[in-house]
Amino acid sequence: MTIQIQDPFITTLFKTNFYNDTSKFVEAIKELFQTKAKLETQEYNLLKAYDRGELSLGQVATILNLSKEETMELLQKYDIVISDTTALIILAKSDAFSLLSNLFQKIYVLNLSRRVALPTIKQAFIPIYGR
Repeated sequence: MTIQIQDPFITTLFKTNFYNDTSKFVEAIKELFQTKAKLETQEYNLLKAYDRGELSLGQVATILNLSKEETMELLQKYDIVISDTTALIILAKSDAFSLLSNLFQKIYVLNLSRRVALPTIKQAFIPIYGR
C-alpha cells in the first residue's frame, strides 16, 4: 500500500514515529478513529442519561470535563431538551451579566469627564458569583 502525504506535519510523524512503516501508520489511524467513535458513544450515553433524568447537567459537565455551557451546546447538537433548572440559572446569569456589562459601560462613558474610578465587571461580580 502506498500513501501520499501532503501535510508536512503528518509526513514528519510518519517518518519519525512510524519509521516509514505504512502498516503501523494505518493501524494507528484506525485505532484513532475507533477511539474517537468510542468516546463519542460514551459522550452520547452520558447525554442520554441526563435526558432520562439519571444525571444532572453539572454531573455530565464534570464527567466530560466541560463547562455547563459547553455541555448545553452538546445537548443541543444531539437534540436533547435542556430541562434542568441549572440551565435556566446559567442563562439568567449570562443575561444578567450582559445587562450589567452594558449598564457599566454606559456609566463609565457618563463618568469619563468626572474621572471617577469604577469597579471592573469582574470586581463587581466577585461578591455575587464568587471566584
